[in-house]
Order: sequence, then C-alpha cells, then structure tokens
Amino acid sequence: MAQNKSIKNIVFRNINTYLVLFEIAQSEYKDSIKNEYGHFQNCLVSMLFCSLTLEGFLNHLGSKLDKKWEQRERGLSNTEKLNEVCSLISFERNKTNEPFCYFSTIFDFRDEIVHAKTKEFRIENAKMDKNNINPILPKPRWEKSITLTNCKKFIENTEQMITILFEKSELPGSAFSSPYIANWIIDRSI
Repeated sequence: MAQNKSIKNIVFRNINTYLVLFEIAQSEYKDSIKNEYGHFQNCLVSMLFCSLTLEGFLNHLGSKLDKKWEQRERGLSNTEKLNEVCSLISFERNKTNEPFCYFSTIFDFRDEIVHAKTKEFRIENAKMDKNNINPILPKPRWEKSITLTNCKKFIENTEQMITILFEKSELPGSAFSSPYIANWIIDRSI
C-alpha cells in the first residue's frame, strides 16, 4: 500500500544497544539458575554478553561526552576506552576493588571465547572423581570460569560499573532507562 502523500511524518528512534545486551545477559543468568543441567551454556552467554554490554556502554557514554568518539574508538582497546571515559569524567577508578577489578576479568574471558582456540590435553596419572570411577577431565581456563557464582559476579559488577560511570558523568537521566525510545510527528495538514 502506497504512503499517503498528503501526510508528512518524522520518526525518531533511539536504541540503547548496551541495554538490550544487558537484558540478554540478565535473562540468560536467570535461566541458568533454573536450568540445573544446561546452566553452562546460559552462563557462557550471560558472561559473554556482560563484556558486550560494557563495551556498548563505553561507546554510548564516550559518544555523549566526546563528539569525536566514533572516529577514535575503533583504534582503542576496551581498557583504553575505559581509561578515556574515566578521564573525560575526571574519575579515578580503583582497579583492585570491585566492581572495576572485574573489568579485565570480563574482557579476558571475552577474548578467550571470541578468539577461541582448540586445546589438547594429555595427562598421565590423572586424578579420579570422588567415587574413583572416572578421571577428572582437564578444562581450559575459560571453561573453568563458567560457573553460576562467576556469572552472578559478572552481572553484578557490570551493572555497578555502568551505574558508577554514568553517575560520575553527570549526564541527565538513568543509565538503565528503556533500551528503546521512539516518538514521531505526523503532520496531516499538508
């Protein structure tokens, strides 16, 4: 159906992608709690999406604070983005305490997943399980880190980092407003 030429409309839509990503991270974490046998996959997705959330938020906040952010951000590592944002808001983060001590943990995990490499193990005289029936299988670091406890820490620290950085930016509103904002103008007088 053709659009009526006598109506002029303008649509404005803002998608805060980092919030969409954080909703996925939270949803996967909640599902992991309910899913005793499949929680590994849910935790993996949740933990990975925490890193995507943080990177998206840094890009969001950076673009609000620096008009040239989009030109510069592609050449920056995530740690450099965090340092730049902290500099823009005159904030000295404590790298040894939560939540910011988790920043590198979250991105180290992300890097191990995103840049996945096959791991081969050979262990002689492997330890046996508590019933002494099966050997305890070796795991790469990323696999060992996928637990409900770590997943919860990723979620909590991601949320706290975003909250602190947003508050320190002194921008109006909330870091956790709606991910989707839309409005439109329809002029029928034409």
